[in-house]
Amino acid sequence: MNDQIIHLFTGGLLSLFLAFTAVGTLWAVRYPHSKRRLLDRWDAVNRIATMVMLLVFFSSIVAWVHFPVAVWWALTVLVAVACGSVVLRLPELERDAGDGKIRRRKISSIFSGVTFIVLCVPMVLAVPLFH
Repeated sequence: MNDQIIHLFTGGLLSLFLAFTAVGTLWAVRYPHSKRRLLDRWDAVNRIATMVMLLVFFSSIVAWVHFPVAVWWALTVLVAVACGSVVLRLPELERDAGDGKIRRRKISSIFSGVTFIVLCVPMVLAVPLFH
């Protein structure tokens, strides 16, 4: 296969995954009584950490010679709007959703943050060395 097709396919899959994550978060903020709503503050922190981590992965993995940069700007704006809407909604959220799963959401949020630090920060620092 051609390298350009592989880069376009990889970038397309990553951009779709990031877009669906950001739109799902916007949906959760917009419709607070839906099934996929933000349950509590830990859920909100987890979603923000996941979107930022995916954005960093996307920026460092995709070959920007072959993939349109306009997609990057559109996804960055989409993630920024989603994160901003979560932050604006954060004071209204409860500290605990009362469903007994607060410990699992705390561990998931902390794991997302640690994963971001362990994987993304070295990747971002190493990218200039290889380009």
